[in-house]
Amino acid sequence: MNFERSANYLLSLGNEVSAMKLRLASMQKLLAELGDPQVKFFKLQVAGTNGKGSVCAFLDAVLRAAKLRVGLYTSPHLSSMAERIKIDGEKIDEREFAALATRVRAASERLVERGELGAVPTFFEQMTAIAMLAFKKAKVDIAILETGLGGRLDATTAAEAEIAAITRIDRDHEKYLGNSLRSIAAEKAAIIRKNTQFAVLGEQPASIGRNWRNGAGKSACRFAKRAGSRFNHYTTRSNSKVNEPSIELRNSGFRAFIRSRMQRPRSLLPSISQRSSR
Repeated sequence: MNFERSANYLLSLGNEVSAMKLRLASMQKLLAELGDPQVKFFKLQVAGTNGKGSVCAFLDAVLRAAKLRVGLYTSPHLSSMAERIKIDGEKIDEREFAALATRVRAASERLVERGELGAVPTFFEQMTAIAMLAFKKAKVDIAILETGLGGRLDATTAAEAEIAAITRIDRDHEKYLGNSLRSIAAEKAAIIRKNTQFAVLGEQPASIGRNWRNGAGKSACRFAKRAGSRFNHYTTRSNSKVNEPSIELRNSGFRAFIRSRMQRPRSLLPSISQRSSR
């Protein structure tokens, strides 16, 4: 497919929200069929109601300033689907997008032909798979993933991000996420999974601030919770405060975090350390 045909194919899968299916199994099978490209780089997933896009843009700028190769996946787009996938601040080439979309479509149809899926993955699922392939091919150090809707069953969550960030939570998409702030918060907090290494919680309404971790499962990751102008460190399992300095969201802080917290395969570790120390 060329870019126009790939865009038309994706649009034929239905509206991004109304045709959406909140689930992980389909996305997990699609990624597996593609060789699990998401395991080749670090992921930072952002969920929340307000400020997701701004946080993703901020993180993209900070990490690129730290001399890292950064992938950025956001939604929706303004004029071209390729805008959703950026490498080092630039959207991917439309020919590259078309080639990856063709590969994802073929994988989707194989899954249906083998009876592993009842229908091809949705628009957002296939877009997310295209992004994962693009980031793998570009050999990014880290990819920033903006959650589409909610968190617990969003396609981006299937990537199993090592870092999770949750912006301010408010009422949104109650048809899918529940009609209380507590249920919405639990859906979004569920991006913190058993393999999550670190999580950051933004300032939250008092009504949910004490209960947001209900959706965090059995993760034993460290997390930082906003406390005024500083961030206090905790562990989800013990709920105990950790005696170490608060996070400061500056380039140097991110470089130190990346060096000390992320456990990359040994063969890749020198690359990220060298980039971070420049």
